[in-house]
Amino acid sequence: MYMNGLFSLKNNSKLAAIYAPVNGEVIHESNIPDVAFASGMLGEGLGIIPKDGHFVSPVNGTVVDVTATKHAFSFTTDDGAEILLHIGIDTVTLKGEGFNVFVKNGDKVRVGDRIAEVDLELIKSKGLSEISALIIINPDEFSQITVFEGECRAASSSILNFVTNQNNK
Repeated sequence: MYMNGLFSLKNNSKLAAIYAPVNGEVIHESNIPDVAFASGMLGEGLGIIPKDGHFVSPVNGTVVDVTATKHAFSFTTDDGAEILLHIGIDTVTLKGEGFNVFVKNGDKVRVGDRIAEVDLELIKSKGLSEISALIIINPDEFSQITVFEGECRAASSSILNFVTNQNNK
């Protein structure tokens, strides 16, 4: 576990959670084999080594964008966080091969709703990494972001927490 603050909630604040989008292992973002994610250039987050290809929504909110190549999803949470879930590294080169998507732009989702089935063996057979990134792309709007590393279970493991001010929604 690594932590960027200690939790102390004020009157208009609440603790918000992002859940595991897949069964696997959470790793520090610096261990993601892509400089844009590892450096934190895109925001604050984590990497996940998936154990299977069953991806679910990590948040309650709205699907903002599903890339045409089906490898990345953007969400806006009910708490106002903008989340990017990027499945695999350089998987854009697959042009959608191996990805079966169940959501579209504008869909409302709840934690655990099925969003994609991904052929991880195909990704590996093409010489690509299956390590996925989950990033808060607007971290400056929140405080006390905490990432929990280690084993995770889809939709049941809280893997990233942050404090939000209810007046900023």
